[in-house]
Amino acid sequence: MASLQHTLLSAYLRFLRNRQTNAKDPVKLRRKLINEVASKFKIPKDVHIERHSANGIPVEWSSFRDSRERIIMYLHGGAYVAGSLTSHRHLVSALAVACQAEAMAVDYRLAPEHPFPAALDDALNAYLYLIKKRNADHLILAGDSAGGGLAVALVAKLIEDKVSLPKTVVLLAPWVDLTGNSPTIDELARKDVILTKETLTSSAKMYAHTHPLDQPFISPVRANLKGFPPTLIQVGTKDLLLNDSRQLTRVLKDSQTEVCLEEWRGAMHVWHFFTDYLPESKKALQDIGRFVEKQIDPS
Repeated sequence: MASLQHTLLSAYLRFLRNRQTNAKDPVKLRRKLINEVASKFKIPKDVHIERHSANGIPVEWSSFRDSRERIIMYLHGGAYVAGSLTSHRHLVSALAVACQAEAMAVDYRLAPEHPFPAALDDALNAYLYLIKKRNADHLILAGDSAGGGLAVALVAKLIEDKVSLPKTVVLLAPWVDLTGNSPTIDELARKDVILTKETLTSSAKMYAHTHPLDQPFISPVRANLKGFPPTLIQVGTKDLLLNDSRQLTRVLKDSQTEVCLEEWRGAMHVWHFFTDYLPESKKALQDIGRFVEKQIDPS
């Protein structure tokens, strides 16, 4: 059962989503709105933020006094056309605290200015930088929505290139099939207060550009995922991307990967984003922290 806060927030987010329908420049508006919403949330107390460069890729480090010897590499959502270090700073920081880890958020290039494979190239370069600095056995790869899909594509690329893999992966409503062929898309479109079929379709085309949408590194649910690290997937039942998480879970299980799929009843797309407001967000982050603890420091 969704909380009262979730119900009220859903109405507001539906209003914001509808503002984009007739926008002259929907990408520009989407980028503006995600930063406006994010500005309402605070960074957790005692978290220190620093900007750096990782092999030429802008990144942002979140650290705090009680962090342990573990590091999160985070890839933000935004349908590959929006989102930034600024928009997801509060979520990355909250996740770092929940996992008792430092975090490195990656400011990968966005479509339509920089279509595929720019985002994957940036994620790979940032990852290669990070594993030179830190032990991959202490690394948690995480991402939400498009960033979750990008995380899966990155691991597929690492598998192909025979590069050391992260210890574990955390995915928040990952977008892993950009073809739009989900059998539940029409039903879920009526429930989702953030995403629309039209938004996903246009964003997928901008990102893929001249490449087919079913290319394995664009829709990584079609990639070779044998050897994929233990994975936690969290998704809401009122999320247009619900079937993506279910489909990815099946593929990972077929690949003999340890995978835990959590479907949150009544939850919206990436509710984790609303860290200060939703009790569901706080609970989900706590669950992620426990999962990471079991994977990195089992006892």
